[in-house]
Amino acid sequence: MDAGSVESLFAGYPDVRLRLVSRSAHTSQVVTGFLMLARRRRIALTIEDAGHRREEYPHPHLVEAFVGGRRIAFDMLDGYNFDVVAAAAYIRGVDLYFKRSCSTFRNGVFPAEVRAKIRPLGFNYHVTCPENPINPVPVEIKSLRKRLIALLRPRPAEEGEYFTVEKFECGAGRRVAAKRLKILFLTRLWEGEQNRAINAMRIAIVRALGERYPRNFTGGVTDTPLARALCPELIVAEKYTDRARYLRLMRRSDICIGSTGLWDSIGWKTGEYVAAARAVVNERFVYEVPGGFREGVNYLGYASAEECVAQVDLLMRCPDAVQRMKEANAAYYREWLRPDALVGQALRQAEML
Repeated sequence: MDAGSVESLFAGYPDVRLRLVSRSAHTSQVVTGFLMLARRRRIALTIEDAGHRREEYPHPHLVEAFVGGRRIAFDMLDGYNFDVVAAAAYIRGVDLYFKRSCSTFRNGVFPAEVRAKIRPLGFNYHVTCPENPINPVPVEIKSLRKRLIALLRPRPAEEGEYFTVEKFECGAGRRVAAKRLKILFLTRLWEGEQNRAINAMRIAIVRALGERYPRNFTGGVTDTPLARALCPELIVAEKYTDRARYLRLMRRSDICIGSTGLWDSIGWKTGEYVAAARAVVNERFVYEVPGGFREGVNYLGYASAEECVAQVDLLMRCPDAVQRMKEANAAYYREWLRPDALVGQALRQAEML
């Protein structure tokens, strides 16, 4: 291909200047999406670090894209746990504001001209690519024990390599017989009186599914002082919380259970389940998800431990329903959740792609 044809190949592709407010892991997904689009020559990308201008932003979990004369913000915060006045002032200065945890009802705290700029972004999970500047910088291993472990079980040079796109993807696969369906629910407990009900429900779900499906269920709670006090018998072995092993386990599971995260957010695990095209049973969403992600098609919802178990029962009795949900989530991931698709959908709304 000669120089002239190369020039025409790139003609018309938008120039994008990406501004990073911080190295928040929440923003890694969006940065990865832009990098994937650049790698595929859909955009011409430059990235700048605005960490020194942090005081100009209402919180650090933001990424800005400047494209076609427009300023587009991506808000990856868990909820609405920010200064509303500062957030409104910031949103007035952008053209579009894509919010990970977005609620039409909760947007009512803003004036009409601010609400008009806000759009739901969808699921968030920690995914990256090797050239992502959000990736943690490798640090020297000082512990002798950890050095020995590293020698016996080599790890990637950067932690970020554990979260690359392909680590989550496995497609819907073939239909699995009922007796072979695998259920997964690994969770943690949160400190604080305000989390008492959340913790009680998570403990009840783990106990109930462990008793009901002893051969099919893998689950438990992360080892913390609170877990040791409340349910020491449900604490999972360290091998299940190791990130690389967890991802392999999740990809081998068929029915994955999610729960509401901090500030009513949709947890990272739910995004991971959809990326892996798993059947999902999840606490009903407080926040909106774009792209036609629907209860009864892409996930089954619950509001209590009893309802969660009932929804799992329903799927365990119907492997065809599990397979249909896996296929629906594989399709949703391709169109709306894969990082380049998530960013591409946002840019299309801004009429940039």
